[in-house]
Amino acid sequence: MAKKYPRGVVPPCPGNPTDYDLVNRNAYYYWRARKGTYKPVVLSEALLQRNYALKALSPTIKYLRHILIPYMKPLPTGSLHNNLFKWLQQSWIDTGQIDYSGMRGKELHDTYTLQKILQAVYSCTLQDHILQLRLQYPCAKAVSKPGPLVTQFALEALLLWGTGDDIRTSSRQTLLFDITEGINSECVFEFELPQGQHWLAILKLVSFEGDENAKHPKYYGMRVVEVGG
Repeated sequence: MAKKYPRGVVPPCPGNPTDYDLVNRNAYYYWRARKGTYKPVVLSEALLQRNYALKALSPTIKYLRHILIPYMKPLPTGSLHNNLFKWLQQSWIDTGQIDYSGMRGKELHDTYTLQKILQAVYSCTLQDHILQLRLQYPCAKAVSKPGPLVTQFALEALLLWGTGDDIRTSSRQTLLFDITEGINSECVFEFELPQGQHWLAILKLVSFEGDENAKHPKYYGMRVVEVGG
C-alpha cells in the first residue's frame, strides 16, 4: 500500500518527474503517471469524432462569436464558444457539413432567456424565399417581470447566413414600446433569404430604463427562432 503523507506535504516523486503529474486533492498531494507513459493512449471513436469536428468547426465558431458577442450585450458570453460547438457538432458528425439545424430554439444565454422574459407569442413563416417573423399584437403584457426601473422595450431580429469568414448578417429593430402598453402596433420582421446558404434567425428583447439601456442582463433575452438552408 502506498504511503499516505500528511496534509500539505508533497511526497517525493516515484520516478522521472517528466513522467508524472503532481495532483492536489484538497491539499493532500500525490503523483500520478501521465497518460501514455506505460501504454499508448487510444482515443475512442466518439473522442476522435469530437476532435475532427472541433477542427472543422473552429473557423465558423470563431466568426460566429465575433458577430454575436456585440449583439448579445449585456448578456454574459462566457459559455458561448462551448455552446456553439455543442449545437453544431452533431450535424457535422452526421453529414460532414456545417449547418445550423442544431441551433433551432436555442437560447444564447442559459439563464437570461427570451422564453422567460417575452410573453408575447411569435411565429415564423417562410414563403418564396421570404422569412416573416411576426409578434402577437395587441399584447398588453409583452414583458414578464420588467423591474421597477424599466420604462420601455424594443425587439430586434438578426438574420445570419454563411459559414467561416463568409458569414453575413442583416438586422431589424422595432420602435420603442412603452412597458405599460406592451406591443400596441403591428410588429413584423421580414428578410429575404439567401439562396443555397445555411441561415439562422435570432430574436432579441432589449429593455430600457428611461433614455438608457437597462443595466441588468435579466431584462434581456436572445433566442434562435428559426434555421434553414
